[in-house]
Amino acid sequence: MNNNGDWKEIEDFIQKEKNKTIEKYGFDIYENFQNKNSKEALKKRKHIKRTVIIINIILIIILILSCCLNLVQFKYKRTRISNLQSIYQLNFEEKSVNTDITGNGFLIYKIEEIPELEIHAIAKKNDNTFIEDVEAKIYKYFFDRWNNPDKNKFIVEESYDDYTYKLYRKKNWILRFKTYIEVNNYEEMLNATETIIKFRNYMNYPQIIVESYIKYDNKLILPHNVSNQKDDEIRESARTQFDLIKKGER
Repeated sequence: MNNNGDWKEIEDFIQKEKNKTIEKYGFDIYENFQNKNSKEALKKRKHIKRTVIIINIILIIILILSCCLNLVQFKYKRTRISNLQSIYQLNFEEKSVNTDITGNGFLIYKIEEIPELEIHAIAKKNDNTFIEDVEAKIYKYFFDRWNNPDKNKFIVEESYDDYTYKLYRKKNWILRFKTYIEVNNYEEMLNATETIIKFRNYMNYPQIIVESYIKYDNKLILPHNVSNQKDDEIRESARTQFDLIKKGER
């Protein structure tokens, strides 16, 4: 038997089996099974395609939201840095510590001019709050390094404030640092003023308000209370305030 004859016998056998199946069940069970599988496969492919489309849409939405949030964070960050640089005439770099999706919360700043320092801040956009310890950190940094006998005249008051932002809490986050020199008379007040001027000139950051006070009769004389004061302006301010205290007008 040649090959054509073989295939003819096989085809005849298959057709006979189909006829038997149709006579028994009324339809071709094998063809019906194949058609059913084809429909289920098509249904699965449509389901997979729909799922892929939904996932892609979700990913696109997430990407858009992420870009928007990054823009908001960048805007707030640049505004804060710009404000700090405008106030202190120094170059700042911001780093997030514990912040929300808008970038508000606990922050750390580095100062290019004094890289050893770590400035702490807390930003709360909802009530327009921004607290930092730039001046306190700079003052303490230079005061600790001031190697001068007059340093012993100062009484130091140093403390740290705790803060909470949403679920985050930081202990000892914002530094409070000030000093004062106690005096008993006009001559001692003049000498204390010169000591404060001496330190300010050593620190050499006139734009920073130095919280160094002169304490007379349990009242504080504030020769430093405006940044960028000249030495003579500090002396005049101290003398004026001392005279007011002596006259009982303060």
